[in-house]
Amino acid sequence: MQKSTQPGLKLVKYRKPTLSGLRGISALASTDTLSVIVQTLGPGARQGLHAHGAYDGFYFALAGRARFYGEGNALFAEIGPGEAVFVPRGTVYGFEAADGEVELLAIDGIDKTAADSFIAAEPGSDLVRFELFSAEGDRLGGHALEMRPQRSQGS
Repeated sequence: MQKSTQPGLKLVKYRKPTLSGLRGISALASTDTLSVIVQTLGPGARQGLHAHGAYDGFYFALAGRARFYGEGNALFAEIGPGEAVFVPRGTVYGFEAADGEVELLAIDGIDKTAADSFIAAEPGSDLVRFELFSAEGDRLGGHALEMRPQRSQGS
């Protein structure tokens, strides 16, 4: 099969990374209005309640099970392979690995007309520690990303 080069097209080959910590992010593709990653969560990994001012998120379970929470830490859904949760911008949510390791394909649409804010809805949700991987599973480094909250909701 002959490959041709076409500007703008990108072939992505994903390979599940091997985590040494609780959370990994595999960067698959991005533009100024779209981000596509796979979040790998080890057993016990959790992202606390928060909201994004400019991001609509779509989380599709590739493997494992994940729990999603809404306002007041109320369980919204537990999803497994072939199931997804859509999170419109401004909606408070959190998620965790339900049982063992989970892989979530995360697609974020970015509204360039909205303020790019992070809203922490519980203590600690503004600090995200993760390992960064290429799409092919190569480790690119460890990161601690401190989201700069615009405002906090609740505690």
